[in-house]
Amino acid sequence: MQVMVSHELPCPVCRAAILVDPVALLHGDKAACGSCGTALALEPGEGMRSAIEQFDSARQEVRKVARQTTWRRRGQAGGQ
Repeated sequence: MQVMVSHELPCPVCRAAILVDPVALLHGDKAACGSCGTALALEPGEGMRSAIEQFDSARQEVRKVARQTTWRRRGQAGGQ
């Protein structure tokens, strides 16, 4: 399950709010202003690819630790 977390940024042209999904931007999507059509995007490149890989690796490690912690807590609660 992937949760979309959106943020609002002011449009650099008309200052209206642009709803931005950071994960979608990292995967090549654009965020467009509903008022004037100005679009925000990240330029693809090795730096962005590396950042995505590092983020995914860190997320997997956090999930692994969370599962281990949950199992330990369940084991301790069941043994008491």
